[in-house]
Amino acid sequence: MFHIAFTIDEKYIKYCAVTMTSIVKHTDTTLVFKDFFTHLALDKELENYARLDYESLSQLEQKEGYVFHIIINAISEHSRAKLKNCIDELNKIYPCELEIHLVDDKLFEEELKVPKWKNCYATYYNLLVGDFVSAQTCLFIDADMLVMKDIRMLFSLDFKDKSLITAYMFENNTNNLSINCGFIYFNLKHWNARTLKQKCLEFAKNPNRKIYSDQDIFNAICANDTLKIPIYYNYWLQTHDSDKKDIFAYEDFKQFKQRVKIIHYIRPKPWLQLYDYMNFRGGYADSIFYYNNYLDLWWDMASKTPVFKEELLDEKIKLNVDFAYKLQKLAQEKKKLEQEKINLLTINKHTEQKLAQELLIRTGAKQRIYNHLSYKMGMVMIENSKSLLGYIRMPYVLSYIKDKHKEEQRIYQEKIKNNPSLKLPPLETYADYKEALKLKEHLSYKLGEAFIKAYNNRWKGGGAYQIHFYRCA
Repeated sequence: MFHIAFTIDEKYIKYCAVTMTSIVKHTDTTLVFKDFFTHLALDKELENYARLDYESLSQLEQKEGYVFHIIINAISEHSRAKLKNCIDELNKIYPCELEIHLVDDKLFEEELKVPKWKNCYATYYNLLVGDFVSAQTCLFIDADMLVMKDIRMLFSLDFKDKSLITAYMFENNTNNLSINCGFIYFNLKHWNARTLKQKCLEFAKNPNRKIYSDQDIFNAICANDTLKIPIYYNYWLQTHDSDKKDIFAYEDFKQFKQRVKIIHYIRPKPWLQLYDYMNFRGGYADSIFYYNNYLDLWWDMASKTPVFKEELLDEKIKLNVDFAYKLQKLAQEKKKLEQEKINLLTINKHTEQKLAQELLIRTGAKQRIYNHLSYKMGMVMIENSKSLLGYIRMPYVLSYIKDKHKEEQRIYQEKIKNNPSLKLPPLETYADYKEALKLKEHLSYKLGEAFIKAYNNRWKGGGAYQIHFYRCA
């Protein structure tokens, strides 16, 4: 029989049930264990790996069926009963047995003094697999995994004198022998004979060691005593790069499902709010669409998990309701931010107008004098009086300036009619008012002023050719 161990605490029991269900549901009952020794192409990822001799296996090792070992520190009778009922239902599909083993946390808390991982010591229980499983081999996998293919092929592998079989951590880097402890296939014969458990515990006791989880211990003691198999037996989709992707393309997802044997939901967890995870990861909100199909694979299996499916689907509904609430809140916050943006733009516009007006008040009197018709006329007359050609074109230029000035005044009057705040303040309020008054004493201003006065009074009483000029205020 095929021994498979899980190390969990009670709150993870329902998630572990999903993993067990995925193992059974993906067991091809049209095949027998012996087929994996004779038809190596059943798993192309492992077809070049050495196999055991089927005939040399004991009858118990050849026997079909899974023995699921739950290694846990405490379990209620209610949870124990639910697990048993779940296994009874799975047993109708393929032979299954359940064994529950209790662990005393004092070993890790008081003797080893290792740090908790996610508020419990369950991460270290895999060090005790050899204490509870009497078989020659045992596959340990995390409870946050989803099996996608028939995994009996693993039990046909030859360890080649190694104590463990683990998966590569990186797809394109087979030189990295680091162990991810989510997937460990134990050769318990070597594990026990080489006293690897004791060596791991001694390492953990060392006050100079740096330990954050079981992974640090296994890498320190067992990295060179491990046979590596392809990453597809412990495949986690999440990387820092994948958080930035917008969508999981259909063809990519199709290939992903075909090739991957075991999905490891390191993060994001299917049963946790994806929105919160993406927000924590730096706001890659669009990546929700990238992970959705990937997470739906797990929820599809959860909906088929005996005994626990109602509880799990209730959890899914709560997640959806919470997600909808968060989206609504996000939409409200977006609307609020947009309104604040409009308000800020309005304030900025008013501030700019006020600053421009204040700047004009400080330095604009001279500019306004330059814009007086008298000054402009005088400047044209002086410039054009320097040549005969200038005298000839002077009337036309003066007429053009007069018309243009009149149009500018009309536009100004319309603007202040629509927005009185745009009306220019009195000249005497400007800081450079005294300097501006000096411009009125310039020859150009005096000449223009005299010309306008003379021209407007050219034919007293009016006439067909009388032209009226206007000054700027």
